[in-house]
Amino acid sequence: ALAAGLLIIFLTRPQVLSRASGLPGLPTAVRERLRRILDAMAAVSGARRVSAQALLLSLGLSASSAFFHWSVARALAIDVPLLVFFVIVPTVMLAASLPITLNGLGIRELGFVAFLGIQGVPASSAAVFAFLVFALPLVFALAGGVLFLAGGRNRTVPEETT
Repeated sequence: ALAAGLLIIFLTRPQVLSRASGLPGLPTAVRERLRRILDAMAAVSGARRVSAQALLLSLGLSASSAFFHWSVARALAIDVPLLVFFVIVPTVMLAASLPITLNGLGIRELGFVAFLGIQGVPASSAAVFAFLVFALPLVFALAGGVLFLAGGRNRTVPEETT
């Protein structure tokens, strides 16, 4: 909650972030990172339409991710309401994105075991679920890559007509 509150403050009040970037004793790398964030915020501050479109696309992606996780859970006979996945999935994915382990392995599994455990799901079922939601996209990507490599070399790009 504290991190979310700070994020909201920084996003709605860039001057707070600007002051933070000028703190004495702040490492140069952190100062430079804050400066780049401020520059990015300034670049999109006037582009409300693009920002709204990006927000809608982000919400759509989050919804489809929650639906994917719920579908895998249903396939494993894990009976947890869809709305629970709208909370669990972003939380676990945020934790897994932290640079603690390689590709969030272990963090993701622990998160799903913990949160699904609160919903009454046995740890073994939650661990299998966590493995599947990690492995299924890899399998689909691998299959797509093989199909692309097998048939993509002889294709030509059509010329543009004006």
